[in-house]
This record gives sequence, structure tokens and C-alpha cells, in this order.
Amino acid sequence: MSNLPSSINLLMPPSDKEIKKTVRRSKIDLMSVVVIFVFVLCGVVILVFDMVLKSKKAKLIDEQNAVINQINNKSEVERSQRLINDKWISLKSVKNYTVTDYSEKILLLSKHLGENSVVDGFSFANDYTFTFNGQCKSLKDLILIIDGLENESLIENVGIQSISFADESDSELTNDSGWEKVLIFRVFGSFKLNEIE
Repeated sequence: MSNLPSSINLLMPPSDKEIKKTVRRSKIDLMSVVVIFVFVLCGVVILVFDMVLKSKKAKLIDEQNAVINQINNKSEVERSQRLINDKWISLKSVKNYTVTDYSEKILLLSKHLGENSVVDGFSFANDYTFTFNGQCKSLKDLILIIDGLENESLIENVGIQSISFADESDSELTNDSGWEKVLIFRVFGSFKLNEIE
């Protein structure tokens, strides 16, 4: 009895075909795992690369915005400096003038008042602006005053500040004209600094 095997295998040994099939299946399983690993690795690399690019893009946008803000701030400072410089030059060019130097300017303004106009008063400011109040017969007379002032080389701008109507009894204009209504006006304007002497 010693020649008898200790156990009896009732299963048939695998054929070569079955062995090749099992080996091939294990190779396919291994290849599938490798392919999946490669895809996952590629996905991770792409995500990391995307995050790096987004980070660099955000950093570049921040740097660009900082440069734009710096340029805007510098241009604002330069604009302010130019404005201050222009005002300083203007002030230096007219610093010796006083309000009494405007007597010629009053004559200049008053020469544009027609016979249908009366001026109640002139007002001048240190910034070379002027205002004057008056009365006239009609809006046409006021427009003639404004047009005459606009054509003067010493005057930079001129405009109407207010207009109202008053009865003739409130006016300095005489009763001889027979006006029923009188136009009361206030005109403003400014002289050109480079023309003032």
C-alpha cells in the first residue's frame, strides 16, 4: 500500500488551452489596471497643471491690475500737478492786479448796454469773474448785450444767470417809453487771464 497516493485528485488537470486562457485573462486584468492607472495619473497631472496655470493667470491679472492702478494714480497726480502748475502760472501772471484795475473792464462791459438797458451794479471777484444786474426792455435787448460781450477778446465766457419780469413801477426805466413789462437780468462771465493787462 505504500505505492498508493495519499490523496486522489478527481479533477482533471487543466488543458493547455485553459492555462493559456487564464494567463491571458490575468494579463488583460493587469493591462486594464495599468491603463486605468495611466488615465488617473494623466487626469491628476492635467488637474495640477490647470491649477498651476489658473494660479499664474490670477497672479498676472493681479499684477496687471496693480500696474493699471499705479498708472492711474500717477496720471491723477500728474493731472493735479499740471492743474496746480497752470494755476500757479496764472496767479503769477496776474498777482499784481487788484479790483481797481477793472475800471476799464467796467467801461468795456457798459459799452454793450444799449439805450433800452440800465445796469444796477457790477461785481468782480478775485478769480476774474464778473456779474452785473440790470434791466432792459425785452429779451432781444438782453441777447444783444450777451452777443456783444461774447465777441469781446478780453472775455472768456458769458452767460445769463437769471431773468425775471417786473412792473414798470419797480423799474428805473422811465415812463416815457410806454413799456408795460421790464426784464430784470443777472449776467455772469469771466475775463481771459492772458489778456488782462
